[in-house]
Amino acid sequence: MKNKNLHISTPSYQSEFVKIDSSLMLLRREHYYPLGYEAIDTYGDFSILAFADLKEKFLILKSYDSSIELSGPVVIFIPKYTLVHWKMLTNHLKWEAYITKKHDRIQSDQITLFENEVNKPKSLIDFFEIINYGKIKYQIPKNVINGPHKLANDIKDYLDENYSEKMDIKDISSRFNLTNSQVTKIFQKTFTLTPVEYRTKIRVFNSMFTLLTDVKDLSVIDIAFQTGFSDLSRFNKQFKKITQTTPSKFKFK
Repeated sequence: MKNKNLHISTPSYQSEFVKIDSSLMLLRREHYYPLGYEAIDTYGDFSILAFADLKEKFLILKSYDSSIELSGPVVIFIPKYTLVHWKMLTNHLKWEAYITKKHDRIQSDQITLFENEVNKPKSLIDFFEIINYGKIKYQIPKNVINGPHKLANDIKDYLDENYSEKMDIKDISSRFNLTNSQVTKIFQKTFTLTPVEYRTKIRVFNSMFTLLTDVKDLSVIDIAFQTGFSDLSRFNKQFKKITQTTPSKFKFK
C-alpha cells in the first residue's frame, strides 16, 4: 500500500501532501517570500478550498479589475483553470488547501471568500457542502464574458481545453483570426502572462497533480507527454522553474 503522506522541501517552502481519500488531497504549506513579492498562479484542472489565518493586510488577491485584501481567518475557494495574481505583504505564509479533480457537483465557478466559521472538510462530501452552501463573504468572477476582457478570456478557454495539444501561437492566431502579435498583446494585457507562458504553467500544474494522484505508476516521461510536453528536458526545466524541485519528488512512494 502506498504512503498517504508526502513531504517536499525546497529553500523557500515546505509542503506536506496528505491523501484523505482517492478523490481529495490536503496540502499543508509553509512558504517564505521576498518582501513585496508578487506571483501569478495558474490553477489547472483541479478545484481548491484553502484555509489560512493571516495578519492584517497580509495578502492581496487580484483577478481582472477586482482585488481583495485578505487578512485574519480566511476561507477561499478557487475553481479549476483560475488565474490569480497574488501580492505578498509579508515574507512568510502558512496555509492548508483541500484539492480535488472532481468538479461535477460544484455549482460555483467564481473565486469565493467564505465567512470564517467554516469547518475544514473531512471528506469530498464536506468539500462540496462548503462550496455549494457555505456563507459567502465576497466573490470575484473567474471568467469575464463581456467587455474588454472577453476575447482574452475566449483565448484562455481555448488554451484550457487544448493545453496538451501540439500547437503554436500561429494555430491560436488562426483560430481567432488575429495576428500572432495581436493574440499575445490581448492576452498579456488581461492576464500579465503571454499565452505560451500561461499554457506552460497549466501543463506543469496539471502534470504535478497527475504525479500526486497517479494510481497507474506512470513514468515521469509518460506524464510529461500526457500533459503536452514533447521533450523531457524542457519538461524538467519548466517544472523546476515553477516548483523549485524535480517531478519525481511529487510521486508518492
